[in-house]
Amino acid sequence: MNRKFYLDIENIHEEGLSNVNLLDSSDEVKVFYSVNFSKLSIGLVKQLLGISASLSFQFVRFGGANALDFYLTALVATDVEKYGNSKTYHILSRDNDFRHIESYVNETYSDKVIELTRVPSIKDVSILELQTNSIVTNDDEYLF
Repeated sequence: MNRKFYLDIENIHEEGLSNVNLLDSSDEVKVFYSVNFSKLSIGLVKQLLGISASLSFQFVRFGGANALDFYLTALVATDVEKYGNSKTYHILSRDNDFRHIESYVNETYSDKVIELTRVPSIKDVSILELQTNSIVTNDDEYLF
C-alpha cells in the first residue's frame, strides 16, 4: 500500500501495534525512541520482527521535553517534501501535539493529495482506510 509509519513508541507502547499483521512489504515503519524509553520488551520486539514491512529504529539522543516529538515532526516534514504523494503517512501516537504537523501538511499540500494522519494504533489506520475507501452508491448512502 506504500505507507510510511512513524511510531512514537514512548507514547503508544505495545498497544499501538495491534493489527501489525496488516502491514505489507511496501510499508515502511520507523520506530522512534530515546533515553526516556530505551528498553524494548521481548513482546514488542517479537511483534516488530514479525512484520513484513521495512523496519528501522531511530534513537533520539537529544534530551529535553518533547525532543522525540520535534525530531519525529522534522522527519515527517522532510519525508513529505521528498516523497510527496507517492506514500501515505501515519504518525502513531496518542500525543495531540502532532495535530499541528497533521494540519500543516494536509493544508499546505492539499493540491498534491498528500495524506498525513495521527492515530494511536495500526488498527486505527485500518479503520480509517476502510472508511476512506468505502463505496458511495448514491448521494445519500455510504457503505462502511
